[in-house]
Amino acid sequence: MTRTTLLVLLFGCALIGCGDDTDSKVSASTDVTNDAMAADTASDAIDADISVVSDAEVADTSEPSDIVTVDPFSEVEAFVIDQMNQAQIPGLAAAVTHQGKVVWTGAYGYANVEDKLAATVKTPFMLASVSKTVTGVAVMHAQEEGALSLTDSVNEVLPFTVDNPRVDGEDIQVRHLVSHTSGIRDNWGNMPYFDGDPTVPLGEFVEGYLVEGGQWYDATANFNATMPGEAFDYGNVATALAGFVVEHTTQTPFDDYCDTHIFDVLDMKRTGWHLEDFDAATVAMPYEVVGGNFKTDGHYGYADYPDGQLRSSISDIARFLAAISNGGEIDGAEVLTKESVATLLTAPVPGVDKGQFVFWYESTIAGQKVIGHNGGDIGVATQVSFSPETGTGVIVLMNVSWSDSVTSAAGAIQTLLYETADQL
Repeated sequence: MTRTTLLVLLFGCALIGCGDDTDSKVSASTDVTNDAMAADTASDAIDADISVVSDAEVADTSEPSDIVTVDPFSEVEAFVIDQMNQAQIPGLAAAVTHQGKVVWTGAYGYANVEDKLAATVKTPFMLASVSKTVTGVAVMHAQEEGALSLTDSVNEVLPFTVDNPRVDGEDIQVRHLVSHTSGIRDNWGNMPYFDGDPTVPLGEFVEGYLVEGGQWYDATANFNATMPGEAFDYGNVATALAGFVVEHTTQTPFDDYCDTHIFDVLDMKRTGWHLEDFDAATVAMPYEVVGGNFKTDGHYGYADYPDGQLRSSISDIARFLAAISNGGEIDGAEVLTKESVATLLTAPVPGVDKGQFVFWYESTIAGQKVIGHNGGDIGVATQVSFSPETGTGVIVLMNVSWSDSVTSAAGAIQTLLYETADQL
């Protein structure tokens, strides 16, 4: 497989208002049909089953009462299914969080179309670049432990030296990696996919990409001619390097570090960086729409996995969002201190972009300022965001590639969920 970036972010401003951010790992091979007859045929085929394949629950956070209240999410299901049919989305999971609690989750359609495996709130979906929100939390936790600092020079904490051959005297710091201002460039021809889990370790890949003589090294294509902290260039390899900084400074494999300090703490039992963490048959299969039909090449991964390979159920990632939007705590479990969350959601290089935080970023949706991240890959389209003013968060996970119709549907669903949450 190969991958490339899109020069125009199809889903950014319309869906989460992400400005000039270009999401990671969006395949240019996506071939979404515009043929009306093919679209109608596929839509009808989905509609025959999808309306009865749903799984939703509302958390009861109210006090006991004799007053009968109307469930504010009662009309969400029909709307979501209609949007899925219009956009040809095989499976979708969504959640709403509010002031540190998960108040609603829902799942619709199919995790696996061929096997007619229904998507549920426990189905792990690939997150693509939404994974970076977790990588950011891992970096902040390592800083809490004293293993690293955002102001550390990477060459002082790595077992190899990173030298940008296109500039002289640069000092790449951890804060540059997490704000996409490091000068490290994504060279998509040297960022391979693997069938299933990657067979190349994280450290081997980033060293081979960034150090002269390495298997994936290219002095021109792997770097920008800019000094660290001078310019924004969305970076997946830089994100992977941040993950490896955590791994090396804590002397713990990055995936294990996240297991211990994030997923176990938040009781995220259906979340993991690799397929081997799951029964692969339960994981949402990624699909592209080709000629009006769903097409898949199966599950995949990449050695630079901290930038996009995380898989998580909607129930799990909702707990993660609820905790971060609540100062790092949910149900008495603290994943970060309030001080670390404040740093996580503050621009480390404000002179370049005041709205770009530690991987998380600021944008606008449904007329309100939100913080979050989007994700896109082959057969993956995801959104996570929350309003710092209201404490409400919304998540949408889909096992289909982004397209104009998917963008429109996801935007409409997010808007409805934010508006519905205003009734809470």
